[in-house]
Amino acid sequence: MTGTYLELLLEETELREAEYVRVIDFAGDMESDHASGELLLGVVARAGLRPAFQDPLLRAAEGIESDHQKSRVLQVILESDLTPAQIDAVVRSASTIESDHNLAMVLSAVATSGRLNDLGRDDFLDALATIESDHNHGVVLGAFLDVGALSPAELTRVLEMTEGIDSDHERGMLLRRVGSEYALTGDQATAYLRSASALASDHELGMTAQALTERRTLSEAQVDLAFGIARQIASDHSRATTLQTIVIQQDLTDSGALTYLDVARGIASDHQLA
Repeated sequence: MTGTYLELLLEETELREAEYVRVIDFAGDMESDHASGELLLGVVARAGLRPAFQDPLLRAAEGIESDHQKSRVLQVILESDLTPAQIDAVVRSASTIESDHNLAMVLSAVATSGRLNDLGRDDFLDALATIESDHNHGVVLGAFLDVGALSPAELTRVLEMTEGIDSDHERGMLLRRVGSEYALTGDQATAYLRSASALASDHELGMTAQALTERRTLSEAQVDLAFGIARQIASDHSRATTLQTIVIQQDLTDSGALTYLDVARGIASDHQLA
């Protein structure tokens, strides 16, 4: 009943700021996640997102076990002007959300807020890594890429995360975006090609291999990986197009030229071979 009385109090009385904070604290101690979430949202609806409410709201949200209610409260908190430490607190709290959908909603809101600070990115990526749904994983990775200016370590981790995405379409789309926006070198290019090599679709394999080989100068080992991807392509057209991109854009060693001819032998169509 406490929640009902407090909701009536919010509706009928204009409280002082300190009293609103006490209501938030009461909400954080409630056993019912539904009552706690509704009361917290009621405070915000009645009094707005004041700076004095931010830390109490974060503490209250931490104690909510319901994925639905926690994500609602955290998304509302994100609408205020938070400090870097508070953004970190949101991400840490969100990391306990088990629902892929609800977690993705909070993390996407963090990323699109434009305030994902350097201190919070490791925690953000740790939380993102727990998402199992290909669609939600892809959505949040895309939102993270929108943040821009990824460090080499972050970029490598994003590429490694794509290996956990089973959907050829989602994985290929993310890889091609990374390949077109960043100058991948060393371990990053290797991680890109390793992830691309697991694609089953001839179309996705070809497009993803071409997206990197046509824009970047690769090492001999990375060219070999690209040839390995081309060898997996059953479609004569896709394999031929991928091989053409490699030979035109990359400087092949003698060994690379032999590999090129070996992979090309797998093309059955006389038209494509010509």
